[in-house]
Amino acid sequence: MTTTLVAGTLTGLSYALLAIGLVVVYKAARFLNLAHAQLGVVSALLLAKLVSDAGWNYWVAFAVAVAAGVAAGVLAEVLIVRRVKNPTALALLLTSLGIAQLLLALTYVQALAPNAATLAREGYPVPFETHWVFGGFVLRGQHVLILVLAPLLAAGLALFLSRTRTGKAIRAVASNPDEARLCGISPERVRAIVWGLAGGLSAVTAILQAPAQGSFNLPALGPSLLLRALGAAAIGGFTSLPLAAAGGLAIGLVEHTALRVTSDSGVAELAVLALVVVALFVRSRAARGLAEPRSTPPVVAPVQITPVRNQWWWVTAAVVGGVLLPLSPPFATASHRFLLAIVVTFALVSLALTVVLGWAGQISLGHFALLGIGAYIAARLEPHGWSMPLLMLLAGVVGAAIMTLLGLPIIRLPGVVVAVTTLGFAVVAPQWLFVQDWFGSRNALGVHAAGLVGVGRPTSELGVYYVALATLAVAILALRALRSSTPGRLAIAARDNPQAVATLGFEPVRIKLALLAVSGFIAAVAGVLWATAWHTISADLISPQSSLIIVAAPVIGGVGSLAGAVLGAVFVFAPEFFLGSWMRGVFGDGLGMTLLMSGGGLVAVQLWLPGGLASAAGRLFRRPVPVSAPAPDPAVPVAKAKESSRG
Repeated sequence: MTTTLVAGTLTGLSYALLAIGLVVVYKAARFLNLAHAQLGVVSALLLAKLVSDAGWNYWVAFAVAVAAGVAAGVLAEVLIVRRVKNPTALALLLTSLGIAQLLLALTYVQALAPNAATLAREGYPVPFETHWVFGGFVLRGQHVLILVLAPLLAAGLALFLSRTRTGKAIRAVASNPDEARLCGISPERVRAIVWGLAGGLSAVTAILQAPAQGSFNLPALGPSLLLRALGAAAIGGFTSLPLAAAGGLAIGLVEHTALRVTSDSGVAELAVLALVVVALFVRSRAARGLAEPRSTPPVVAPVQITPVRNQWWWVTAAVVGGVLLPLSPPFATASHRFLLAIVVTFALVSLALTVVLGWAGQISLGHFALLGIGAYIAARLEPHGWSMPLLMLLAGVVGAAIMTLLGLPIIRLPGVVVAVTTLGFAVVAPQWLFVQDWFGSRNALGVHAAGLVGVGRPTSELGVYYVALATLAVAILALRALRSSTPGRLAIAARDNPQAVATLGFEPVRIKLALLAVSGFIAAVAGVLWATAWHTISADLISPQSSLIIVAAPVIGGVGSLAGAVLGAVFVFAPEFFLGSWMRGVFGDGLGMTLLMSGGGLVAVQLWLPGGLASAAGRLFRRPVPVSAPAPDPAVPVAKAKESSRG
């Protein structure tokens, strides 16, 4: 028991540091910074590179790495966050997600990666070697570093915020930015300082956590650390630094207690998620500010445009192009047809996210895990003779139920709290659910194409592609009909003005939960097609990073646009699939290029193209007409002249 207590305390101290930085940013900027954990991941990579490869002194490299984390935070705020055109809470959250993906993309750059053989032989660098036994737990160099640095940094930050002039300015901006500006305090400068502090704390946390990994895997460190930071911050109500620090300790203790009892890291992840959800409900009153935007969206003057004529010609062109594309010489190979089928399944998930983001006004960070739900259902039930339509129906119902369950916190917590629960699902599903014998498997499962009624089995890559394309077309038509119906219009009204909808006798929360169910249904159906295309499925293929990446597709395409969802999926995934071999020397793993496309696209949309690709494409079919003032009446100046002459 002593071993569990010591290990949980050590781990919890590092989580506490990360949570404190997250709360500081939220208090000053009023939005959840999803890039918080990733701000320090690059610093951990840099320290390993400098010490293991370049032979630097550990403390010199530590100082440089932490300074890099501070610089990453400041540059992210100055160059990106403060330049967002429409700085609502949701827009800023998506922007921070784009920053996180760009930082994760850097971890795949081969030139920045430390020597893998050296790390495997010597482990992640530590400042000194110790071997103290305390209650059965062996305290090594990284543990002593946590025991010393974590309390010192927490106490130093508390003194900085309470005693220094800059700290008081941070507290003033967190309390009331408008009044702080009247007192001569620049909120922009304060936010840059806060982001720098957060980057430094994130860097220290990642460096302290890296030696505890069985193998050095920085990309996996990001989403897992982010979940724990969000959970600890939730315990603090996203406002209290001491309670957030206590929350970090609590999560560390719960995690190691679960590990001691079960010896299963998946169960430990599940226990952490359960604690986070409980914290969200218990601290619901303090966390209600998560729904508040940082500022009022700017008012855009109306612009008259000519109606779109012959708008169906491009729809016909898209359908014909989709049918003929795999028959053209560049895509006639089996490998290219497989990649086309994968892109189409991702377009289905992008459509599902459009329902969540564009129609329900929520954000989901776990839709790729929902795709995994459908994939494992197909792998398990196809050998028992289930046809593909039945597999899709069952997978869709299960996906809808899970998404509804993950969305239940919005009953008491409006805003973006669904992002926290879905992120937890994205982390827990591959480590726990998908390796359970009653649902998935610890080994890869083979997947055979299920039969189609009256058609046979789509055994070839071309057949799978056409089935996926037909499913995509049906989904688009169904969602278009839903959006044009009375329930669809009611859903948009519940997003924009829930109070008005409530006065009509409808419950906005029920409407949003229904939309989440629709979204989960489509994502799980896509999983059946995804598994059929791959012919195999394993938990390693369904990473938390993929759930973060795919959120970018509907945003880049244009939030709320069905056509934009497809365009966004093509923009994010097609370059890596079809051009990734040319970039292997830069990124090594193809996921790096996908992260670059998704993160760069998210940032670019928020800075320069708020309407996304669909808005840009729409300009090709619409010609703006300037709003001209009415022609002046020639009699008016004459009458005024007569009146002045009489006076």
